[in-house]
Amino acid sequence: MREARSSPLGAVGLETIGGHVESHFGHVTWHLMALIQVEELLEYLGVIIATWAVAEMVLVQRDGQKVQLAFRGYREPSAPAGA
Repeated sequence: MREARSSPLGAVGLETIGGHVESHFGHVTWHLMALIQVEELLEYLGVIIATWAVAEMVLVQRDGQKVQLAFRGYREPSAPAGA
C-alpha cells in the first residue's frame, strides 16, 4: 500500500487566495463563497480519509461470544526470525 502524505499548505493556499479575492472585490462575493466551499469540502474529505485509514488498521476478530480488537499499525507484520 502506498503511503499517503498530506500538507497543511493546501489550506494555507486556499486561505491566501480567499484573502486576495476579498481584498480585490472589497466585499464577500460568489467567488469568495466558492473558494470557502471548496476549502471546507477538502477539509471534510481529509477527515473522512483519516478516519477510514485508522478504521482499516483495526482488526475485529469474533469467536462465538468473544470479540477481540487488535491494532495492526501501518506496517505488515514481519516473519519470525526462525521461519
